Amino acid sequence: METFSFPALGTTWSIVLDHDYFSEIHRKALLETVVCFEEHFSRFLPESEVNQFRDRPAGVYEISPELALILAQADRLRRLTAGRYDPAIGGLLEASGYNPTYRFTAEKNAHEFRLPDWSLDGTLLTLSAPVIFDLGGIGKGYAIDLVATALKEQGYVYFLVEGGGDMYCTTKRDGSPYQIALE
Repeated sequence: METFSFPALGTTWSIVLDHDYFSEIHRKALLETVVCFEEHFSRFLPESEVNQFRDRPAGVYEISPELALILAQADRLRRLTAGRYDPAIGGLLEASGYNPTYRFTAEKNAHEFRLPDWSLDGTLLTLSAPVIFDLGGIGKGYAIDLVATALKEQGYVYFLVEGGGDMYCTTKRDGSPYQIALE
């Protein structure tokens, strides 16, 4: 069994493989998958796609198919939870102090913050106002699924992918489950 750990998306990731060999080329490819995801979808990185709407006025914008896929799932969850889940919460998080500088001091008018309205039609994103998307757990889960898919494509069958508590796992080579401990 081999473990590969690395920092990404503000947490530590671990990939555990129950195989005889884990190729260095495959390790680098998996790391690149996660780094690429973070570069495109982290609200903490100024050049990311989700940050492109931070200062944009109300309007309709073309987005990447990948962001459209993630936001479509988020929109489904937003409707299922009657708005209790909404990735447009990034602005509120930042007003509350959870921002790229990690100041953790709320702005004096944070309690007045209202989530902007948004809708999706294919790859067209309609905004009522500037928005800061925080993909949070749905984004990390999507990234974990990307890594699991890449592992399968690389020929690995028995593995566990864990990123800050979110995970995807198969069985071990002998068919037994991985044991997971929760704090």
